[in-house]
Amino acid sequence: MLARIHVEAIWGEHRLAALKSLKVKGHVDIDDRRLHFTLWAARPNQLRMETRSSDRVLIQATDGVNQP
Repeated sequence: MLARIHVEAIWGEHRLAALKSLKVKGHVDIDDRRLHFTLWAARPNQLRMETRSSDRVLIQATDGVNQP
């Protein structure tokens, strides 16, 4: 039900089907640290995620064929 409401809110299934890529940015608070992340996803199955803390960057990615 929640997914249906969301699809209706973004103007229907045809717009969702036309979506080719997505970029999401955010952060997660863990104890006294804040980790920032950026996620890129592209159809059919490509994915890249960068996680950043104050002094490190972790990158995980897959082209949909090889393991991340």
